[in-house]
Amino acid sequence: SSVLDSLAAQSTQNIDVGMPGDIFTFTVLCGDRLGRLTVHQHHHHSPETEDNSQSRFRSWASFIQNPIGEPIILSCLSQLASISSLCIHHVATNDMLYVISTVCLRLVLLDISYSDKVSDIGLVHLCGVLKGSPTGYREVGPRGCKYL
Repeated sequence: SSVLDSLAAQSTQNIDVGMPGDIFTFTVLCGDRLGRLTVHQHHHHSPETEDNSQSRFRSWASFIQNPIGEPIILSCLSQLASISSLCIHHVATNDMLYVISTVCLRLVLLDISYSDKVSDIGLVHLCGVLKGSPTGYREVGPRGCKYL
């Protein structure tokens, strides 16, 4: 599992969304054995690599948030039943949190910093939704992430 975690981290660090093989690699690595994943818009301030890396990371964030990339990342998240640590800075959405709260029930660390597309409803998804009277609640919708 730690090998998969490392490969997944590398795939998000060096991804080129213009290369179909890079997207394929990322989606293959997102499986039920993955324990840790970081998917976010990186910020590097190294003068010699700033232009190239900033462009690549902006394109990665843009890919995740566009009509083609969004279903791919949602599909990837839906495979992460064993994930315990997930960082999705800048790019998290309510839809992502819904999938996470339905599938990623072992999650103990979630970082959605700087994600302006997350609202209160996304946070409610993470808590799980119960419906009924005080004596007989039942689950409706996402189960929530009880270890967060």
